[in-house]
Amino acid sequence: MKFQFLPITYSSFDLNGENYQKIYGRNEQGQKLCIIDKSENYLWAILKDKTSLKEINKLIEKIKKIKISSRDRDTKVTRVEIKEKNFLGKPVKALKIYATNYKDLSEIATKLDSKEIIKRRGYDLSQTTQYIIERKLEPMNWYELEGEILTDENLGGISRVIEADFVIQADSFKKIEKKLPEPKAMAYDLETDALEIGKGAILMVSLYAKDFQKVITWKRAKHTEKEHSSEAKKKCSPSNIRGSSKETKGCLSYVQFVKDEAELIEEFIKQVKEYSPDFLIGYNSDNFDMPYLKSRAEKNKIKLTLGLDNSIIKLSRGINVSARIDGITHTDLIKFIRTTYSQYMQSETMSLNEVSKEFLGDQKKDFQIQHSSKLDEKQLEKYYEYNLQDSKLTLELFLKFWPDLLEFSKVIKEPIFEISRNGLSKQIESYILHHLEKYNEIPERRPNHSEIGDRRTRGGVKGAFVYEPKPGLYENLAMFDFTSMHTSIIITHNISKATLEKKKTNQFKSPDIEMNNQQTNFYFSKKPNFFPTLLKDIFEKRKQYKEEYKKNPDKITKARSNAFKLLSASAHGYIGFFGARYYSWEASSTILAFVRKYNQDIIKDIEKQGHKIIYGDSVSGNTKIWVRENRKIEKIKIKDLFKNVDTKTKSNKEYNFKENIETLTIDEKGNSIFKSVPYIMRHKTNKKMYRIHFTNNWSIDVTEDHSLIGYQSTKFNQSKKIKPLNRLIEIKPTEIKKKTNSIISLKKIPLKNTTSLNYPKEVYEFLGFFIGDGSFSKNKSQKKDYCLDLSLGLDKKELLEKLISPLKEKDYLKNHWDKKNRKGDIKINGLKLIDLVAKHCKKDNKKVFPKFLFKEEEANIAAFLRGYFSADGTVMIRNNAPIIKLTSINKEFIEKTRDLLFRIGISNSVFKENKPNFYNTKEKIYSNGSISKNIIIKNKEQFMEKIGFILERKNKRGKIKTNGQQKKLIKNFEFDLQSVVKVEKIKTPKYVYDVEVEDTHRFFANNCLVHNTDSVAFTVENKTNSQIKKLLENLNKKLPGVMHLESEGFFKRGLWVTTRSGETGAKKKYAMINEKGEVKIRGFETVRRDWCKLARKVQDKIIRLILKEGSEKKALEYLKKVIKDLKERKIPLEELTIKTQLKKPIESYKAISPHVVAARKMIEQNIPVGEGGLIEYYLGESKTNSKLVRDKVKLISEKGEYNLEYYLNKQLLPAVENIFHVFGIEIKDIIEGNKQEGLNKWF
Repeated sequence: MKFQFLPITYSSFDLNGENYQKIYGRNEQGQKLCIIDKSENYLWAILKDKTSLKEINKLIEKIKKIKISSRDRDTKVTRVEIKEKNFLGKPVKALKIYATNYKDLSEIATKLDSKEIIKRRGYDLSQTTQYIIERKLEPMNWYELEGEILTDENLGGISRVIEADFVIQADSFKKIEKKLPEPKAMAYDLETDALEIGKGAILMVSLYAKDFQKVITWKRAKHTEKEHSSEAKKKCSPSNIRGSSKETKGCLSYVQFVKDEAELIEEFIKQVKEYSPDFLIGYNSDNFDMPYLKSRAEKNKIKLTLGLDNSIIKLSRGINVSARIDGITHTDLIKFIRTTYSQYMQSETMSLNEVSKEFLGDQKKDFQIQHSSKLDEKQLEKYYEYNLQDSKLTLELFLKFWPDLLEFSKVIKEPIFEISRNGLSKQIESYILHHLEKYNEIPERRPNHSEIGDRRTRGGVKGAFVYEPKPGLYENLAMFDFTSMHTSIIITHNISKATLEKKKTNQFKSPDIEMNNQQTNFYFSKKPNFFPTLLKDIFEKRKQYKEEYKKNPDKITKARSNAFKLLSASAHGYIGFFGARYYSWEASSTILAFVRKYNQDIIKDIEKQGHKIIYGDSVSGNTKIWVRENRKIEKIKIKDLFKNVDTKTKSNKEYNFKENIETLTIDEKGNSIFKSVPYIMRHKTNKKMYRIHFTNNWSIDVTEDHSLIGYQSTKFNQSKKIKPLNRLIEIKPTEIKKKTNSIISLKKIPLKNTTSLNYPKEVYEFLGFFIGDGSFSKNKSQKKDYCLDLSLGLDKKELLEKLISPLKEKDYLKNHWDKKNRKGDIKINGLKLIDLVAKHCKKDNKKVFPKFLFKEEEANIAAFLRGYFSADGTVMIRNNAPIIKLTSINKEFIEKTRDLLFRIGISNSVFKENKPNFYNTKEKIYSNGSISKNIIIKNKEQFMEKIGFILERKNKRGKIKTNGQQKKLIKNFEFDLQSVVKVEKIKTPKYVYDVEVEDTHRFFANNCLVHNTDSVAFTVENKTNSQIKKLLENLNKKLPGVMHLESEGFFKRGLWVTTRSGETGAKKKYAMINEKGEVKIRGFETVRRDWCKLARKVQDKIIRLILKEGSEKKALEYLKKVIKDLKERKIPLEELTIKTQLKKPIESYKAISPHVVAARKMIEQNIPVGEGGLIEYYLGESKTNSKLVRDKVKLISEKGEYNLEYYLNKQLLPAVENIFHVFGIEIKDIIEGNKQEGLNKWF
């Protein structure tokens, strides 16, 4: 017989040890059909290359003998087929192994241990996915079906237990084109007194469908359905309550009363089965409604047999709970909305009320939930209405999103049960799996827990380009944006796990990427491969349906376009997702490296055309940076590195392009590394200049908008879960001590190609000691130095033993003798040592540091420093902790010593004494004006481990243990932290400079880490729209493959704001208005969950007024009016209410934040609240003097005045102050000008 059939939901069952699929759906008359089809279960065994046919046939016979026995089944291999396939794009020979039961595929795979088999795949696909791939019976598509109606005797009498109009055993399917019907859906919602699963009785349950509305309850009010006359019932027809804003006018005909909870559950099962929906819809029902129903059913000894085969609901285990019903697609709508739409939403929370207001323009009934024991008859009636309205909203949301659910299901080829729950990475992986056959490709397997752990350990990849605009109000703007940038890069450069190659010739080459402390490149085949090709198909279909929707707008085309848009946007995230089958760190890193490259290239091209790029960031020309050129490392002033002007833009920025120049930075793992410098840029500026002092002898000069790299300790960010490298933040001069007081400083200068003179260690120690406490002694009759003088002092005996005697034994010196005029001083002779000292440590009859040392091996540098610190270094004890320092009046010695310390990874600081040195002689006490400088060793343990002292007394003091938690956290990284002493404003120099650093965009300047320039939008200048379009056209000509820039439009005006703390630009935070008056707002906090309605409304209004008027005047007038109304307490409490959600059970919160206090108050008042529950509160005036915000929390039901200072300074001020900073206006001053007293306590 032939049937027309629309498959909706899938499930499986076993019969006689074999797998069958049940596919539930409808025919063209709307009758319920259940199709029974035998599953073809299989896995793949990929064979070793060049395996002979004889070996294969022998292997097949062996595989056919595999059997898996368990208590309820015996699984065997039924057949094996030889196939020519592809795996990761490469041709392979494989065996397709069929077995009787899907559940044992994984165990069969473990038994395929023959040497001819190199990989086993396909055993970890879900049973439904494998069935759809093999049989091509795809959900939500019409089919013409051939098969036989089953009788009670067929297949174990399964037709007797399935509640369907027809149960059919399928023979064949053929897809046909036919219009899809409206979904038969029913929404439900529970009301309980307790929100902990199963802890209290279910008070009522509502059901809502297109032509059906009901509340089932045992909580009775006097006005019941039985009291209605037949005439009254006509007036109270269900249609009267379908509109959310319509009242029931006292009518409760939709309420069905039962005697107790047990009967309520039984009636719920009965009503659902009688209506027979294809979709049973809930909102947060996986986490609450279904688990609660199941728990209470078990408590009442009732089987929750909602399944069409009379089975009970099945709850999955784990974090992401799902509730499955056989034959009915249980849909938890919140999951789909959160995955698909949350990034575009303006709602404060994901609560049913907020989401309904945004998408439906409707909301929940106004009812204050409290414990049912406190409700009177009138309140119970409102409770029934409230319960029914929740189901109504849930159904209407489902119908609103039905086109999206439908198209996602059809495009991805997975049932709506999976589609409504899967995250974006899972959605794109499902799309890939269902389309692999087109490329004759065997699927890759899922990573196991160990592999995911390894991927996490390796870490994520370096992020893309982030722009930092210069704050201001700009006129006449244009904005360009890449079309699906990450996706187009994947397609253009053929990037994927499968295309990654080892050979370098004739391949796509990545930009430089940092890996294992080295720059490297990855190479990708130019031969088309399934993943980029599949992605190209998604990319093209997205464009196709987007254009179709523009020509002929309809819900289905829009939904189809959205499906391909989300798949396209998710591709790069999927490649970098640790749990993905086709994860690749190399591919993900390459994609982001290309993102950085193309963004930077476009910015340079636009600026060269004379357009003003909105950005900042510069340092003074005297700033020293470490550079490497032709393997030579040196420290140089930036202005000296700027040799000549290669090009100059119309915005007067001068560029000096560089080749083979690298500068010192850190990579994403916190290791020191040299990175390429494409150019140095300089320009004149009138910006404010700041000097940041680390000590009284160490500072850096930067412009007001220059970013340094700071480290947020737990004082500034108390989350203990943040890893050390994630605590690195960009910080402006004016933000220091507000966001952090620690700046990343230099610790290690890497040098791979060392050159050693291979002297004994005592020679290096001697050279160091000589620089500190030695001098040249010349024989008057000879020009050549004849001997050396050393001051050994009280340590003479130990130094003779440890330093002088070994040098004698190694023939570097002949003899030594005491000097007569000073105790502890000695003279040394021996031409070998004297010549060596004269060669390396003498210039113009003065002592100098040996030049060769910087390139030496670390152990030899350490030996030199050991000698030098033994001479001029001291160990002081302060607060039971050692302080290791070296003192010298020689500026060059101090600088060279610091450099050598950095070479071997010893971080240090430097300061100078405040007063000149005084010298005491027999004749007088005098000063020559010299001032000592001191090097302080910061990581003392590493100093003692790597360097130490020759002298035991200093070693003993230096090894005293100290405890510093912050240092422990970063000790394994090649950077240190340096506190800021003060920040002062200084005179701005003629030129300021910036260094472009490839990949990292950071460099060490004056031994602290800073960030270089980024940018985004640009001013039109005097160009016409057609000229800007021509610029866009020319830029696109330079882009390879499918990469394409598109115009975001021309804008009359644009506003880029500061961060809250000062005058620096806030990233990705702007608003623009076009000629039509349409406003585009990005990145503002209008959806912050801890902001009240007033703060959001005021911020939005101010932005729009500024953009419309082109100045801040009217916006400021409006703000002053709001402040006045707030102080005069004219603002209604509704606008000051803060709404948020509990993200976890109330008992899981350790920090007592305001919303937790509010939740606890609700519980005290017997108001049900739990995970996912909406919390509403305001901040009121407190009777105590407590300054804690949580002590001012009040529920809406609590009477009282709102806390004026809180709403002025913690709501209104942060919403607008960064906007007015652009115009030099301090809103705090305006607030305090109206009410000075007591406001400071909020800051």
